[in-house]
Amino acid sequence: MKNLLFAVLAAFTISGQAAGQVPGDKIGALRKFEASKAQARATLGAPVYEDSSPDGRSSLIYAYPVPLTDSNKTIKMALVVLIFDSRDVLMQKAVYGRNADGPIDTHDLAAISANAFAKPLPPVLLLPSPPPPQPGSASLGGAPEAENLLLPVPNGFKAGSNQDQPGVQRMTEYLPLDETFANWSRLITVDVFHRLHSVDPDQLPAGMRPAWKSSCPGAQVDEVAKSTINGYAATLWLFQCPLNPNAGKPENMWIKVISGADALYAVQYAFHQPITDLARTEALTYLNGVTACDSRSAAHPCENLKRVQ
Repeated sequence: MKNLLFAVLAAFTISGQAAGQVPGDKIGALRKFEASKAQARATLGAPVYEDSSPDGRSSLIYAYPVPLTDSNKTIKMALVVLIFDSRDVLMQKAVYGRNADGPIDTHDLAAISANAFAKPLPPVLLLPSPPPPQPGSASLGGAPEAENLLLPVPNGFKAGSNQDQPGVQRMTEYLPLDETFANWSRLITVDVFHRLHSVDPDQLPAGMRPAWKSSCPGAQVDEVAKSTINGYAATLWLFQCPLNPNAGKPENMWIKVISGADALYAVQYAFHQPITDLARTEALTYLNGVTACDSRSAAHPCENLKRVQ
């Protein structure tokens, strides 16, 4: 794999109209909502390589030429690796840069696929204020030059909605693959509040408490813990509703809030069921993996986004 420079983040955009090239927005669309292997083939065509792992996962690899620019003279080809779970649902995307043209050795492709299978699912990267690319400082292979919210890929979930008010708020919701918003059992909600900088993280759940209690008889709201995460102030709260009048079911939610310098980040893990030990473990295990980093600041290092040589 000597021609592979580094793995780059999923936010990498393939642009241009070179022969055989597919605009990056098609690849991005596949990751925005639940996509199957068949949908990937229909959107992107035939891959240059495909593989499978002993645990039932599979991969498709696509190769696209990358137009050379003054700020990127070494990358000549992008290799997009799509990883599917045992049900052929797209779970992960990785992009590798290659500094050579021409045919790709099958052994290199097999090594790329094996490397993707061996890695745990990477964090999802959300950019509160993506900066414009600067000549000579492309962030390929490392964290973008910004503050980033990192959270585990919710295994077995799909992105059900994605709402973005530029400069104000971004909200993404995940629910189980076979469920809808009309009848969900678990729901993960991710909010990025762009205008709230370095504020007390307790302000958000404390402000939510009156509406929660007034809308649910017998509701209870408690602060669970304060913490410092990678140099950021953070808090964890539990919202309980014995019977949501609208849903006709109990609704319980843990919310983790991180106060960043560029934005306030909130991740909720909710259930339409009474709290059980299993539900508590599932929610807290997920939320424990939520963190933030800033590639511009030594106080908030992005250590888990290092280059892959």
